[in-house]
Amino acid sequence: MYKIEERRIELNTLGHTKPKKNSENCLYYLADKYKIKKKSLKKKELIEIIIKHEIEHNIQFDININNQYTERILNTFNKSLLEKICKDLNLSFNGSKRFLIERIIEFQQTGKKLKLKEQIFIEKTRIEHSVNGYINYNLDQTINQVILPDLVITNSIIPYDYVNNIYYPEHVLNTLHFALHIKILHEHNLHLQLNATIVQLYENEIKFLNDIFSKLNINIHINSISYNDHIEEAVNIKYTKKDVTNITSKFESKTYKGDDNKEQCTVCLENIKKGEKITKLDCKHMFHTDCINEWISRDNTCPCCRVSL
Repeated sequence: MYKIEERRIELNTLGHTKPKKNSENCLYYLADKYKIKKKSLKKKELIEIIIKHEIEHNIQFDININNQYTERILNTFNKSLLEKICKDLNLSFNGSKRFLIERIIEFQQTGKKLKLKEQIFIEKTRIEHSVNGYINYNLDQTINQVILPDLVITNSIIPYDYVNNIYYPEHVLNTLHFALHIKILHEHNLHLQLNATIVQLYENEIKFLNDIFSKLNINIHINSISYNDHIEEAVNIKYTKKDVTNITSKFESKTYKGDDNKEQCTVCLENIKKGEKITKLDCKHMFHTDCINEWISRDNTCPCCRVSL
């Protein structure tokens, strides 16, 4: 019965009417070989007829499923068959179907023979890790293994809001929750929030976070950043140059005919001289034309009264 179940799985991996990729045969090929009438038969029906034919005619077949059970294949077996496989592999065969499958796969991959008590402990630990995260150290105190938590848990009753709030290590449950927070900021390209966070970190905190991301093969490397650098980047983003011809085209540029040094351009802080090009805004403030056009391209308000243009 055990070998028949394996044969059934093997046949199910074949194509019905044509070979699947990397497969020489298909079910129609076998049906023709065994002289089975295959017309209108569904795949499952044809598989059972082929197996019945092989049993009745004592046809020997080699099971070829890479000598490895996958989780998908094992899930198709009933518990009795899984227990038999465990016995054949000299594994313990107590516990639920889920533990039996896990036991077989672990033995295939590592050669380790898991016991039920060990599996229960591992599962309990895995659940705890999904909430708190997990970090394991080598003897030399370097990081051996890291598991980030599933979500960021804060020390506040206010829901986690990484877009509108700035979080520091003391605001979250532990360092791994903070590492996940940094990862989320990176993934969403929230540079202002990220820089506002990093500027408050100590060098040892930055190094620790970089060690975590390196161990997880996450492409994040945090550099120390000064407060001035943070302010400069924020200003540059806010005042990046824009196309504002729709605004500047509304204002008429004229030649200044007044007295020298009587009026001052508050953009360049130079006195306006006779014959220079000037622009007077609706709010009646006057500037050099080039100066106000440059200003408006970065900030569409009057430099003097801040009225929106």
